[in-house]
Amino acid sequence: MIRRGRATSLALLLLLQVLLISVEFDPMNDGIVFEDNENQRIELKPDPDSIRGVSPIQTGDAEIAFRQPGADTVIGSLSTNGWDSSTVLSPEFAEIREDLHIVALDSGVDPWEARLALDALSDIKVRTMIPPTGFLLQGVSDAFSSASSLEGVIASTQVSVGLVVDEPLRTFVDTSTPDEEVRILITGWRDIDGIPQPSSKLQGHQHSITSVDAEEIRPWGDGRVEATVSVGAIPILAHNPAVAWISFPPQWEIHNDRSRTHMRISDAATHFISDLNGSGVKVAVADSGIDQDHGDMNGRVSYVESLTWGDSSTEDRHSGHGTHVACTVLGDGSKGGYAGVAPQADLYFQAMEDDSTGQFSGASVDYMLRTAYNDDVQIHTNSWGSQGDHGRYTTSAADVDSRTSQYDQFWSYDGFTVLYSAGNDGSTGLTPPATAKNSIAVANHHNRGGSAPDTIAQSSSKGPTDDDRIKPDLAAPGTWVRSCLSQDAQDTGGNSWKSTWYIEYSGTSMASPNAAGAAALVYEYLTEVAGRPSPQGALIKALLVLGAEDMGARDIPNNNEGWGRINLANSLIPGSDTGVFVDDRTTLRSGDSATYEFNLTRSGSPLKVVLAWSDYQGSSSSNNQLRNDLNLEVIAPDGTTTYLGNAFQSGRSAPGGSADNKNNLEVVLVDSAVAGVWQVRISDVYHGGGRADQPFALAVRGVNVNDLRSDPIVILSDVSYSSEVPQVGEQIEINIPIMNQGSGTANDLVVDAGIQRVGTAGTDLGRQTIGLGPGQTRIVSWIWTPQSEGEVTLQIIIDPDGAIEEADEDNNIANIPLIISAPGIRIDTNVLAQSVTSANQASTTWDLRLKNTALLPTNATIESGDPVRDHDSQSFNWFRSFNRTAIPLEGSESTDVSFTLVHPSPPEPGTYRIPLTGVDEDNSLTFPLDLQLIVPVLPDVQTQTTSSQISLHPVDNTSFEFILTNRGNGPQGYDLRIDAPQSWHMGFDDLGSTIGASGGSSGTMAIDESLTVRMTAVPPYSMISAGTALQATVTVTSQVDPSESWTLDFPMVVAPFDRLDARLDTQVGILAKDASIPLQYTITNTGNREVTITPDAEDRPSGWSISNNLQSFTLGIGEEEIYGVGLIGNGYATSGSFNLLFRTDDGYEISAPAQLNVEEDISGSLVFSSILLADGTLGSDTMEVGSVSSGQPGFLLEWLVTNDGSTSWTGTYSLDVPSEWSYSCIDPGALAAGVSDYLTCSVVMPDNVEAGSIPAIGAMVSADDMDLLDIVSIRVASVESVAITTLTEIEAMEIGSTTSLEFEITNDGNVAIQHRIVVTSDDDWSIVILDDPSINLNPGSSQRIDVEVTPTSRGSSAIRVQVLGPEDVTIGSTEVGVYSERSSVEPAEGGSGAVILGIGIILIGILAGAVMVLLRKDKPTPQAIPVKARVGFSGTLPPPPTTSKPAVTLPKVSCWACSQPIEAENRRACRDCGARYHALGGCDHADITACRRCGADVISFMEEGHAH
Repeated sequence: MIRRGRATSLALLLLLQVLLISVEFDPMNDGIVFEDNENQRIELKPDPDSIRGVSPIQTGDAEIAFRQPGADTVIGSLSTNGWDSSTVLSPEFAEIREDLHIVALDSGVDPWEARLALDALSDIKVRTMIPPTGFLLQGVSDAFSSASSLEGVIASTQVSVGLVVDEPLRTFVDTSTPDEEVRILITGWRDIDGIPQPSSKLQGHQHSITSVDAEEIRPWGDGRVEATVSVGAIPILAHNPAVAWISFPPQWEIHNDRSRTHMRISDAATHFISDLNGSGVKVAVADSGIDQDHGDMNGRVSYVESLTWGDSSTEDRHSGHGTHVACTVLGDGSKGGYAGVAPQADLYFQAMEDDSTGQFSGASVDYMLRTAYNDDVQIHTNSWGSQGDHGRYTTSAADVDSRTSQYDQFWSYDGFTVLYSAGNDGSTGLTPPATAKNSIAVANHHNRGGSAPDTIAQSSSKGPTDDDRIKPDLAAPGTWVRSCLSQDAQDTGGNSWKSTWYIEYSGTSMASPNAAGAAALVYEYLTEVAGRPSPQGALIKALLVLGAEDMGARDIPNNNEGWGRINLANSLIPGSDTGVFVDDRTTLRSGDSATYEFNLTRSGSPLKVVLAWSDYQGSSSSNNQLRNDLNLEVIAPDGTTTYLGNAFQSGRSAPGGSADNKNNLEVVLVDSAVAGVWQVRISDVYHGGGRADQPFALAVRGVNVNDLRSDPIVILSDVSYSSEVPQVGEQIEINIPIMNQGSGTANDLVVDAGIQRVGTAGTDLGRQTIGLGPGQTRIVSWIWTPQSEGEVTLQIIIDPDGAIEEADEDNNIANIPLIISAPGIRIDTNVLAQSVTSANQASTTWDLRLKNTALLPTNATIESGDPVRDHDSQSFNWFRSFNRTAIPLEGSESTDVSFTLVHPSPPEPGTYRIPLTGVDEDNSLTFPLDLQLIVPVLPDVQTQTTSSQISLHPVDNTSFEFILTNRGNGPQGYDLRIDAPQSWHMGFDDLGSTIGASGGSSGTMAIDESLTVRMTAVPPYSMISAGTALQATVTVTSQVDPSESWTLDFPMVVAPFDRLDARLDTQVGILAKDASIPLQYTITNTGNREVTITPDAEDRPSGWSISNNLQSFTLGIGEEEIYGVGLIGNGYATSGSFNLLFRTDDGYEISAPAQLNVEEDISGSLVFSSILLADGTLGSDTMEVGSVSSGQPGFLLEWLVTNDGSTSWTGTYSLDVPSEWSYSCIDPGALAAGVSDYLTCSVVMPDNVEAGSIPAIGAMVSADDMDLLDIVSIRVASVESVAITTLTEIEAMEIGSTTSLEFEITNDGNVAIQHRIVVTSDDDWSIVILDDPSINLNPGSSQRIDVEVTPTSRGSSAIRVQVLGPEDVTIGSTEVGVYSERSSVEPAEGGSGAVILGIGIILIGILAGAVMVLLRKDKPTPQAIPVKARVGFSGTLPPPPTTSKPAVTLPKVSCWACSQPIEAENRRACRDCGARYHALGGCDHADITACRRCGADVISFMEEGHAH
């Protein structure tokens, strides 16, 4: 039997294909093809010239961690004992998903090598790791068998579809009706970079999540769709190979006057040579909206985007939450002093609030983070989270981990730090995405009050996560935080203090931006102070944890504060002999380790080590999310005491313990470290993620630990000489400024100077020793007298012996060209290279200085040559001019000359060299100088609208477009943004990240290429008056030069739109046919202009007339009119709908139907029509068609039902028949007045109904208070039928031996029978009926007979038992299969006995053969006679069922005395029952005295001729 769940799946298979699968069959490939990237195998090599190079850390091997074999999923676990379900799944979700499989590795097997081996199998893709040792695979069944047999694989299992459906959604499906609609989020499988993909190719078929047939569907970032589907479709969707996860869409909710003090921002901000204020750092804030005009952020809002579907507004109109959060990060306090943490950082804002509802919505987390990173954002903070799913690892949390783990690959990306507020749900748990591994989850501690800052707010969400990871990570000020007040905010009731420009809010929403500001300062410290460009987000997280301060009792880490509250001074500021070391340029592979050594020169001070890494994303299907497990070990100088990461007791590390296999942040804190060399070892002990290399970040704080170095350089721009033009024989003083741009002090710094000339040994000017503190500059001077003219090089070498460790060892040599003059002239300019900055720029001018380098007067001229383009050496005859060309000069005199080059606007991109030549005419000396004209790719656009004015529909969407042409001088792209009129939403149809986005990109456009930009305007909820003039503005911004932008204004006017609301105010009851009724209507003009309305009352039931004149009337916008009309019935009025139409001049019309229900008497009739029997007999009188047979298939009865009243009615139809009978009817249903239709019923009587009885059948119709009844009677026909049962268990027979068989004959008809029994065989065997061959049975009674069978031949045969009636009609029969074999005892010689036996066998064979010939004569099979019923009859009945084997008929006449065929010409027949007999002497039993069938005396027999 098929289980219900499986049957459901088969029944819905076609629906599955329609709903989900976009199929493209590839006949050349019937295997599996995965189009996402394979596991990344990147070979990293040290690069001493790049900060992106791999650090030369001592590396070694590490043992693979021991793990209990298994795979723990959200619905059950796989172990060596097999699959153990932890969740009871409904049948629909318990079905097997054929393309998925789980394997588990044995303990000690390297997971990375196993992953590579699995990926190397054809038709298989590793989709995710399922800890502790499992992998989720996708592929085909044959490949799964290969995977299960791989070395190291110890267990495997199939997967139920419930694995890919979120538990809350499964529960909803199980408790809802299949037709109920629900909004869901469908996520595809992630590629190697963690980005969800919309399709997957399996066995030559392309499966897609984007072709879902749903009520409403929209993209939700890459590889996701949000759709409204029926509940019954969800289990089917879960079978689609492209689907990785189905869940409810996330519902987001929003979760500083003292903050800077508590986090010690001011101490850290002013400690270094450059202040830390966030300058150069771009922070993204995703929140409700932003008040861009608030003065605290002026000039630093770099980009604002709306992420809300259908709402392009980015204003902060509700609580002002987003503005408060943004200013907490980076407000400068200019409106009243409440500054943010990083007051010079730039803001990138993503608006998520729907202005109409105040609810949060938006794009996927993947999209939010990816677009921000692509716009050079370094920090991304979020003060919101899911309304549910507390503690769970959702797909949004996986988005965070996929983006951060990719962007922390320092060899390809620039690092990315993401923060989330923990939530305000207390002990209920953290709200995703704060549960992500790589994000910084921020708790809320008090910002003000007596308990600040060491008190965690009671509402701050507590950890851990569902897989027992430590969360939150850190705590920051969040209670009673003052920051900017949005001037557009209208719902600020939740504040605890407010002024004109500022407001006080509390929650982790305020804590997260405080932490984000601190992260921005850490980023600035690393890039500007420590000289570490593009730090990993993991390093910023590690430094914040490094300085975190335990709150209250020593109990970190804990579920309230994580690793403590942020203290930026501890993170960044070194003590007198205490410093900070960081490294984020090292990677590990599976089984690798890296070891660092730190020589602590003093005992008794703390040593704190923090290891953080951005782990590969986890999966919502698994119970443990750590993919690449790194272990931190800190080994004391004695070599035996080891501290493991996160093995804490009472807030400090304790020796021993177990390695952490859940968290991707590990800490060792030794309160009092002894002096000596400490080792820090990091090992990759279990590597199950999809990339070969795992980068990590290390932060160490302790005595003699220092990562700050000096960096002295020559300030070339400030090098000076005592003589502007050094002359031969003139003594000059050379002044060289040396600046320490590093963060450490350079003591005893040696600076060496010398003069180098080509072809000579040069001149050593000597060394000088100085000292430079951080940021300090000193001038070092030398005296030199040139001896010959020409160009020389002044070479300055800092730290020539390499005695000082510097932050950058490659900037110590400065080679400064110097020209020693003799007679001649010299051309100088402050700017050799000029750039064309605008596509409209047609000329460029240089300011030159012409100098006489001699001490005597001379005459000078200046000239220019054709510009030459560098990359192809092509020259251009462009117009060139000087303001003067002949110039007399006194000795050492200088004069200014201007040079102008006229060129196309703009020229083609490239660098053009313009040769100038200065000539000393008196001495015939020349001086060449090449100017440069740099022509970048310059943007310029031409826009062309297709309409001078856009007509906007006030209710429906309006499409419009313009043509954008690239008129710049090179291929380039442009960003576009549309600013809609107030309350309207306008977006791009196909240029944005989503349909309808207010921002988009043209993509790369060739020179003079045109692009049709299509846009859609969505009207506001309120009606806008016709003729209202509006304007939308499209801003086109160059991607090559964002400072260049163009605006295109679209004049718009709202089109006229007629719409009315009509309401019937009168309640109409039951009416008399001559009633007079007044009807009152309320008509409201809901359109956008004044209209004239004309009523029309033509659509009304018959018999009703209008009693008043229908007058037109006028309605203004929003006005309403009470309108009345009178109706009069004429005494014959009928029921129906009266539709009074209200029509405007433009043809718009609306009605408010009034249902007129006229009081009516329900009346009808029921008259018998016809009967149809199974044999095709059709009649109008049930008693005249003859007797009716009982049993299947039954007979048909039909009545004519007539509605002879004046109103329609719906009847209830039934038959009154005996309880054992069965019937089914096709009824007319509802009948309109004057309409007739048929009631047709199929009736089946049971077989045991008494023959000849006349039962009655009543047809009944009920409607309201009307009851109709019509009774007919039928005569039951006699039915002769018997059942023959074999009672003997038949075994193999022997030839010549007699076997007895017993049969039972039962009368299962409804009349008594008197018939005879005939027994034959297929092979003319000898058969003797031992009992009287005639039977006499009443209905339901039985009789047994014994038969002796003697086989005469070997092999299979059939014994046939038949009951025959008059004319040898078969009443019943059965066949018994038998088998005969040779006797085990046979005579050895012939004799008389053998002769007799042989003759007997021959005779029996002849007789049996004759019988079989007669038995096998064909008898015609009765055929169904189709009867064509008159109109209204449902059709003919099928014929009675026949047996599965064709009946074997006897000759037409056999003798009832001897059962043999009557071959003679004459025979006898019983007058009473019709039985036939041989004539006297015709057989051995012909001398009977009475009929063996009915017992009649033979005297009554009649003689008849035998007709052949």
